[in-house]
Amino acid sequence: MSIGTDVSLIVAVSGGADSVALLDALLRLRKHNQAPRTILAAHLNHQLRGEESDGDENFVREMAATLDVKMIVDRIAVGARAQAERQNLEAMARRLRYEFLTRAAEECGAQVVCTAHTLDDQSETVLMRLLRGTGTDGLRGIHSIRPLSKTVNLIRPLLSVSRAKVIEHCTHYKLEFRSDSSNFLPDFTRNRIRHELMPLLYSFNPRAEEALARMADFSANDQDFLGQVAVGMLAEVRLGPDLDAQLLRKQPMAIRGRVLRLWLREHRDGLERIGAVHLGAIEQMIARGQGGRVIELPGGWRVWLKSGRLKIAQFSGNPRLGLSES
Repeated sequence: MSIGTDVSLIVAVSGGADSVALLDALLRLRKHNQAPRTILAAHLNHQLRGEESDGDENFVREMAATLDVKMIVDRIAVGARAQAERQNLEAMARRLRYEFLTRAAEECGAQVVCTAHTLDDQSETVLMRLLRGTGTDGLRGIHSIRPLSKTVNLIRPLLSVSRAKVIEHCTHYKLEFRSDSSNFLPDFTRNRIRHELMPLLYSFNPRAEEALARMADFSANDQDFLGQVAVGMLAEVRLGPDLDAQLLRKQPMAIRGRVLRLWLREHRDGLERIGAVHLGAIEQMIARGQGGRVIELPGGWRVWLKSGRLKIAQFSGNPRLGLSES
């Protein structure tokens, strides 16, 4: 993936082998005018592993100083935030990390953020989603590029590079890196997939991670096409802020579900905490074509059917008053 030399770029550096190798590779490419002239590094101390987390931060600071790379660092007590908001620790860490990277990029005027996700991360993500019962959209795995904000894009240049190749790069150039002890804890699903399931899959196919990545690529192509169809269909079934339930009912389920997700995302500014049970309930209401029921969504949002229109609104009081007419 080509990145213009006239942009500013931030590399997310944890101190691990993947991110150290990515930063090193970009700096080497810059010497040959094949990478942006302005490369910065960013590190978020999650404060989850005490002295080890602080050691990671100090390591990255020293490395950046040695390489003469500007360093952006922040510290967030992720565990306390997750507990206070009653959120999954991994999900909270991921959310706060990308919020930090977006903020850092916007404050520095950088247009691109690079993370060091590898081919192994891709295969582990696909397997993790399969085990959770993902829909076909989840099979696309990690996106190689996606927007973080209106002005910042996230790019993952190593997504087709194996972790073994990353270690080989570090060994060849004698690059030091840190090892995260939490990567070996059996408490996290990803760790068990990495250390238990993937070795078993290698016994069936020594290139299992490549096979899973190929499946993710095929799925991404399909999802992109179906997504474009859904965007066009959303425009057809719009009735102001509502949807034409009768016209939507006639669409194939694959398109109808995508239209609903697009519509919910617009109104709720995202699909956070929206699960299959919510979408299934809305689908069922559309199929029956009858009002009299209110589908309650996280955050006080409600969806209901009235006069052939699918409606959505956020309520703080009694949502059922005046909403049950079909």
